Amino acid sequence: LNKNYDELIIGSSISDLVDKSFLCEPTSYTYDVNLGALRVGINGDYTVSSSERLYGGFDMQEKLITAYRERAQGKKILIFNPGIRVSWMVYDMFKENGIDHIKHLDSTFSDQERRDTLDWFRNTPNAVLTSVGILTTGFDEPSVETIVLNRATRSLTLYHQMIGRGSRVTPNKKSFSIIDLGNNIHRFGLWEAPLDWHDVFNNPDKFLDQNYFDELEKQRELNYSIPDDVIELFPTNTEDLFLDVEDIYEGCIDRGEKASNSLDICISNHAKVITDNCQDFDEADLLIHKLDDSIRHRLKIYTTCITKSTKSYLNYIYDTYQRRLRIEIKKILREREPDEDE
Repeated sequence: LNKNYDELIIGSSISDLVDKSFLCEPTSYTYDVNLGALRVGINGDYTVSSSERLYGGFDMQEKLITAYRERAQGKKILIFNPGIRVSWMVYDMFKENGIDHIKHLDSTFSDQERRDTLDWFRNTPNAVLTSVGILTTGFDEPSVETIVLNRATRSLTLYHQMIGRGSRVTPNKKSFSIIDLGNNIHRFGLWEAPLDWHDVFNNPDKFLDQNYFDELEKQRELNYSIPDDVIELFPTNTEDLFLDVEDIYEGCIDRGEKASNSLDICISNHAKVITDNCQDFDEADLLIHKLDDSIRHRLKIYTTCITKSTKSYLNYIYDTYQRRLRIEIKKILREREPDEDE
């Protein structure tokens, strides 16, 4: 815009409009998603093809239905998707899960089909409407209670347009919810947060680049190296300590196996490398504690692969991993004991 206009006129901020009850009070829920597979197109936003590959995957579909059940069940919901194919997949998935009050809408619909769909949405209290970008502008349905961003965008304007569809005030509605499945809030900040629009107008690239680096920093959290003093505790088969969890996960998926099979492989690997370097369970227990950071790192990689990295889920699989690891180690140690009859 700064190439075509010299001045930006700014109106009241979103927070001011919320405080004055011109807009609904928003509540935001975020679910961490690994966006490493997304590619940026010539328009500066993530490509439809890479976005559809990510959001069309089973894990992201499962994440969406989980978010719906946790945060939006019984609400009137508008879901924004990265492409038509994903929107239809969302429709099918909701139907398969017994959620029949859902319809799909996209730009291929006739004018009459669009009117019929929007009339149904307007008159159905707990309706779920899954779409792409057709409803980001020129659409006004004040009864929307929850906006689901089932996509990632690098466009600040689109981000505000999508969320704005749920911000209209009615006599019976003073608040609405935002469910973010694309790290958009991490990228742009809360929808209602103050924003220096003059800075965005004059330096749009700087604004995006800074948040891009923030996302890179977030990805760096996944990096971990086992300390030398820990490696020294495993002189036998030391190389078994270094397992490529992402490669294991992709191998399981390529073979049509469950994603959780990669965790089974990780547990067996840790059990083997520990029992190869101990004499009894007391020694094994000490080695388990020494590998705690390694275990947490493997689980962080795994949850990133399956795009399900909430704190509660991470704690759950950590406890499960520890319990199963100890069971497997005890089994290996028992099998190692000489037979009493011998």
